Amino acid sequence: MGNFAKEGAGIHAGEGTQIIGNRIIGNSTVTNELGYGNGGGIYGSRAVIEGNVIAGNAARNSNQSAEPAGGGIFVAGGYAYSGSIVGNVIAWNLAEYGGGGIGCYNVSPQICGNKVLNNHAVKFGGGMDIRDFSKPLVSNNLVAQNTAGLGGGGLWFQNINAKPDEEPGVINNTIVQNSAGGGLPDYVGGGIGCYSGGAANIVNCILWGNVCGNGSQLGLADSKAVVSHSDLAGGQAAVYVVNSTLVWQDGNIAADPMFIGPDDYRLDWQSNPISPCIDKCPTGTIDDIRGYARPFDGDGITNYEYDMGAYEMQGNDTESTIIYADGDLGDTIQAAIDSATDGTTIIVKDGTYTGPGNYDITCKGKVLTIQSENGPAACIVDCQQNGRGFRFDWGEQAATVLDGFTIKNGRSDRGGAIYCLNASPVIRNCILTGNRATSRGGAVYIAGGSPSIKNTIIVQNTAEKEAGADNEAHGGGIAFEGSVFFDPETIGLANLTIGDNSAYTGGAVCLEQRASVVLRNCILWNNEATGLSGQEEIALYSSGGGSTLTMKYCDARGGSDQYVEQGSTLNWSSAPGEANINADPLFLGLAPHQYTMKGNSPCINTGTTTGAPTTDICGTTRPTGPATEMGAYEFPWPIPGDCNLDCRVNILDLIFIRNKLNQSISDGNNWQANALIDTRINILDLIFVRTRLNTHCTQ
Repeated sequence: MGNFAKEGAGIHAGEGTQIIGNRIIGNSTVTNELGYGNGGGIYGSRAVIEGNVIAGNAARNSNQSAEPAGGGIFVAGGYAYSGSIVGNVIAWNLAEYGGGGIGCYNVSPQICGNKVLNNHAVKFGGGMDIRDFSKPLVSNNLVAQNTAGLGGGGLWFQNINAKPDEEPGVINNTIVQNSAGGGLPDYVGGGIGCYSGGAANIVNCILWGNVCGNGSQLGLADSKAVVSHSDLAGGQAAVYVVNSTLVWQDGNIAADPMFIGPDDYRLDWQSNPISPCIDKCPTGTIDDIRGYARPFDGDGITNYEYDMGAYEMQGNDTESTIIYADGDLGDTIQAAIDSATDGTTIIVKDGTYTGPGNYDITCKGKVLTIQSENGPAACIVDCQQNGRGFRFDWGEQAATVLDGFTIKNGRSDRGGAIYCLNASPVIRNCILTGNRATSRGGAVYIAGGSPSIKNTIIVQNTAEKEAGADNEAHGGGIAFEGSVFFDPETIGLANLTIGDNSAYTGGAVCLEQRASVVLRNCILWNNEATGLSGQEEIALYSSGGGSTLTMKYCDARGGSDQYVEQGSTLNWSSAPGEANINADPLFLGLAPHQYTMKGNSPCINTGTTTGAPTTDICGTTRPTGPATEMGAYEFPWPIPGDCNLDCRVNILDLIFIRNKLNQSISDGNNWQANALIDTRINILDLIFVRTRLNTHCTQ
């Protein structure tokens, strides 16, 4: 991790090397007169590359004449090559020429069962750049959300020069939501681009939602493609063809593939009608991206049984598989994850989870929902200072969800509770408290990716260096670091309560290295900077490039007067309708819900529903009043009998009603005295409140 070399900065593999089960992260080649800078993560020659996480690497160009390729993996070394690239997660890598994920030059490996996600090539092949007589088998891959500056957002084929019927096989792949810049006529293909002798035999594939001015799904320039039994948005008419041959064979369709959900590219069999990609192909690969056997008869008609795309619909895909983790039975959360497949929902029963398997928990790139049975107050992950709670660094996307946990007593160098590197999971309805990091992010550390965090309480965490260490610790609540390779992804967070955290700088949040963050409906209050005054809540640093924090509908102590280094930007909105405030949020202060708000809090009815979750951390529907609240809690409007909105029903409410008797409920705050919520304020309201005396907010 963090290595530099002229080629193969992570691993430089010799002939026949087996690279299996490694984590190859954050490495970069540096070109010079001695090398071309290929292979930011791995440079391989006839290697077996299997089951690795290859993320955040870069093939970079410091020599203007060099064309570095293969940000994640670069393979080369001769046509008769039988190596393999199988079952890897290849995400958030960069190549300053071709092949953000994979560069494949003059070799013919098997490229099978990989998740190739969010990679970028400055010129060609955001996901894969395949060229120079290469004839690999490309099968069962998910190629999604990659970008290329010029052509081939997903896959780029160039100078293949294949004889008829020898085109590289592109079989049972799901190639979606990739994009390429296009521009000149030769820069083609948002999903697949073939150029100057490029060729591909596309079978049983889904190309959908890709974008390019010259052939969003498929573009051909001086090349050839054969397409059969595949689903292409727009069909044959949408294929871009210049001086090329397109052979459009049987079984192709142009219909919405009906994926199960955002970033979950399994095919939907629960709807009526089912996905049009199910059971449409007479042949296919022997298994799918998960290792599930093909074919599986999904529609009960046995004519064709193979599905299009990387995923073969299975019987247990018809509804979400549910696994229960029960601490009383000795179950661990990690064991439940290890036994799960894509699409599983893991329900974690009430209790406190400790010991091995209940800290440093990883989803391993799977599409999972991990949720507590009854919310964060009842389901606690106690790390006992042995490590952090959860780590997301396998390229997880928004279909991976963590919901409803208290994570406490975590300890790590970065992210005491949650560590998120080059990944974009959804984290919601959690309480992160009492965690510690010795470098960045007392509770949460985010670098690269675009995770979503909502309805979460981040309190009483610490970023504090080890005794005698020469570093300083930043971001008591959350530390953000952008990518030194990518243009910043904007991270959107909403309805967070961040309070009583501490760090050397940035007691609440700290941004570095071109991080770009938007906060909506958040409360940042009473955090502490132990090193430098003026950085208690927010610190924006310009090391590695300026960072940007945009705040809307937020309450931050100190208002816009935060620490912002030259080159960084704090966008503090004061526009009508989205104004931020600098006012004591008036937390209730009563355990176990001390971060709920009193009825006269300035954070009530001052948020926005834009980007906000539809419920709060307790499941209360937002909004309960005229507008939604700032912070993780929606104020209970009202607790029956709590007429003065202080979260208690007591003698003060009786006095409040008495002072409003027989007045119009439409005047001022008189409506609050209408305890029975009828048309008048009268003796019946007093009687009702007397029956509720000494109750209080249960949130």
